[in-house]
Amino acid sequence: MRVCRAREEAEVLLRQAVAAVVADCGRPVLSGAAVALAVDAEAAIRARIRHVCDQIRQDGGNEVSAAVAGRLTAESLLHERHRSALRALGRGPAAKAEAKPRTLSQSAPGISRRARTSPRR
Repeated sequence: MRVCRAREEAEVLLRQAVAAVVADCGRPVLSGAAVALAVDAEAAIRARIRHVCDQIRQDGGNEVSAAVAGRLTAESLLHERHRSALRALGRGPAAKAEAKPRTLSQSAPGISRRARTSPRR
């Protein structure tokens, strides 16, 4: 039972990691490039999970420990992909535009000039 649950959780995490890779590429999700990237990312992530599971078995671990290690690896890879996507967002044009200093009229366009310059009472 634990083996099945760990494998199911690893699959969910793997799909989320692949989605994060595709989101990080900045292309429309249904574009050919994004689909190809998703296929490649899934194969690479599966290979890493399989490698960890094989290592556990070679070191004398049972199927439960291999499955749990696979789930933990998938979780770690998902976190890596999220961090990568967040770093990319922080370097993108929207982040650069947000970081530029603005004048009060740009940041509060609904406030009249008179209201911005009049002294407080």
